[in-house]
Amino acid sequence: MILQGSKCAVVMPWPVARGWAALGQQDQTIYDDTLQHSWTDWSWATVDFAGTASPHSGSACIRVSAAAYEALYLHHSAFDPGGIRI
Repeated sequence: MILQGSKCAVVMPWPVARGWAALGQQDQTIYDDTLQHSWTDWSWATVDFAGTASPHSGSACIRVSAAAYEALYLHHSAFDPGGIRI
């Protein structure tokens, strides 16, 4: 997972490296000033989804304050990722 300011992308290069790149894939935005596309916060840390300290783009960013054994965790119920680049 790559966190870049207010954008988050999940990158799985192994199939591409093996020559299995699928055609017609689309990106799915997880966060764009708010959580998108039914993604939910299941974090067990203090999380502010409206942080303004240093957004990459837009007006908000995700700010996480985590102690030992705490983490940011974004969840989505099961879905068919066909056609979505993850």
